[in-house]
Amino acid sequence: MAKRSTIETTATLSAVQFAAEGHSLSCRIDVLNHDIVARLAIHGLTQKIKDAAAIPVNPETGRSASMEEKFAAMRAVVTALQAGEWSRRGEGDGTSGGGLLLSALLRFYADSRTEKQVLARYKALSDKEPAALRANPKISAIIAEIKAERAAKAADGATGSDDLLDSF
Repeated sequence: MAKRSTIETTATLSAVQFAAEGHSLSCRIDVLNHDIVARLAIHGLTQKIKDAAAIPVNPETGRSASMEEKFAAMRAVVTALQAGEWSRRGEGDGTSGGGLLLSALLRFYADSRTEKQVLARYKALSDKEPAALRANPKISAIIAEIKAERAAKAADGATGSDDLLDSF
């Protein structure tokens, strides 16, 4: 089996550095041509906004997210960026990873905390804390349950899918 390598990335306002298995590479931003920096900014901005549209399914219907839902998610990113926020937590319709984590936390604390308490703490999470919570076995189990429930609901909504399977 091939060994899997990971390239570690460190980014600051002055440089981006990459390192793996004794190799390293650095790209200083201050030595780049202004046109290149502008193109990099446009590329990053485009990716950030388009990434918000990567909503696989509407959890309520089990169907692909509509163009309206995708543009609403993109609009939320633009609004956040223009307000000086890189990301917003606690908003949305539960189709994003954050919505899934928030749903799991609400379920986990259903008997001991109010929704308002959980939401307030969720919004105060640092950038690294959501990943730590997702890795916690208690929360990851709830996330798996929610995903299974959504998949079952989507399968129930797939009218004629058994007939379609039988047609093969």
